[in-house]
Amino acid sequence: MTAARPGAFAAARCAVLVAAVGVTMAGCGGDDDNGIAGLSAAEILTETQEAAEAAESLRVEGAVSDEGSEFSISMELTADSSTGTLSAEGISFELLSVGDDLYMRADADAWTTMAGDPGAGALLADRYVLVPPGDTSFDSFADFGGLDNFTESVLTPVGSVTKGDETEVNGEPAIGLVSSEGGVMYIATTGDPLPVRLDPPEGQTGGLDFEWDVSVDIEAPDEDDIVDLSSIL
Repeated sequence: MTAARPGAFAAARCAVLVAAVGVTMAGCGGDDDNGIAGLSAAEILTETQEAAEAAESLRVEGAVSDEGSEFSISMELTADSSTGTLSAEGISFELLSVGDDLYMRADADAWTTMAGDPGAGALLADRYVLVPPGDTSFDSFADFGGLDNFTESVLTPVGSVTKGDETEVNGEPAIGLVSSEGGVMYIATTGDPLPVRLDPPEGQTGGLDFEWDVSVDIEAPDEDDIVDLSSIL
């Protein structure tokens, strides 16, 4: 399967995600100018990375399409936990991470496609499947396991970055960071210098929107709803 890239900032993450199953952004802070528009691209990126490290939670939603292939995400993340839905190439599943425990939940058709076995679909459908710790076949989901991992991934550009134009994104003043590999990350120029939106390279459509420091309540599933994958492998 081929991945739709949401931009070079996160290209590798989404490509790996799609391979394994075969990310409304608002600025955080007040209305005060944060001064990043007067900085260099490298300085803006550093300020943004530091602001993201200090954030307590994040909601990310959006979709990117490329030549008929679509990747979509709707996730809420805290420092070491996350919950939400990921979709790619017609396969959709819920991802839930609580501390060191990673769970996946999907319907029978999705499990049958991912495992290549109708029996797996019948056994795992609509259950929270606990991924065995250390199972490298699920390493591609590590970036979605919590806010720290996710923001480090998204804010690590592939290639160099240059300053783009100042503009307004989702009602918030922002400035673009343009990747040499394609894609634009818009950073809020008021309040905390946090990302506002990630647009894909030319030729792709859609984008990812983020909302920072939202109220998020993430809990582990009930024991009766869990299937320990290590017990059936």
